[in-house]
Amino acid sequence: MRGLLAGSLSRNESEGFRRRSTAGYGNVRFAGPSGRSNSFIDRIYPMPHPSISVAYMTGHVIILHGPSSSGKSTTATAIQDLAELPFWHISIDHLRDGGVLPSERIARKEFLWSDLRKPFFDGFHGSLAAYAGAGNNLIIEHIFDTPEFVTQLKALLAPFDVFFVGLHCEVEELRRRERVRGDRPIGSAELDNRTVHSGRVYDIELDGQKNAMENARLVLDCWRSGLRKSEFARSTGSST
Repeated sequence: MRGLLAGSLSRNESEGFRRRSTAGYGNVRFAGPSGRSNSFIDRIYPMPHPSISVAYMTGHVIILHGPSSSGKSTTATAIQDLAELPFWHISIDHLRDGGVLPSERIARKEFLWSDLRKPFFDGFHGSLAAYAGAGNNLIIEHIFDTPEFVTQLKALLAPFDVFFVGLHCEVEELRRRERVRGDRPIGSAELDNRTVHSGRVYDIELDGQKNAMENARLVLDCWRSGLRKSEFARSTGSST
């Protein structure tokens, strides 16, 4: 079974694991044997337990990226239904709708979202790496509306196979879906659409107005090929 603990490693072997599993982190600074850094990434990737092997980093990650109402949730559900491996479907909406956040008190301004936003996303992103590191396969819905999100996730997900999907949708259709949903501020999808795809490099780009099952098949066919050309592939050193 993947992810099983595999015997004890010496301190040198453990340190070697840490260097290999964090390759491609760019300017992120890690602590040496005599000390620790204060970086967020270092807190998420502490010195691994001596019994964890390099083969432990086994989770596959599919990121669905696009504006609100572009079809990410329906595509994720379709991928779950068709994939030959079990995938978790992870979304900020699941946390919000599941009552994780004190949403009503935030709405009443008892707590300021501006104060909570950074630690919330730091924790969310760190949890994704933890899920994948335990051997779980993930379909992640996300909107990269903050440059730091991309930098952070490239670092955190560097040990894993990451497949990056861009979902596009016409503005009029985004507006229509937003009105039908009724749970988003009107205009937020259009605002997302102006910026979120700028500068992004995907493995595959899809029309979010097409049938979700058809899009899921396209994603899985491309994912199964093993070819990775996105900005996450360059981070992880995957083949192109």
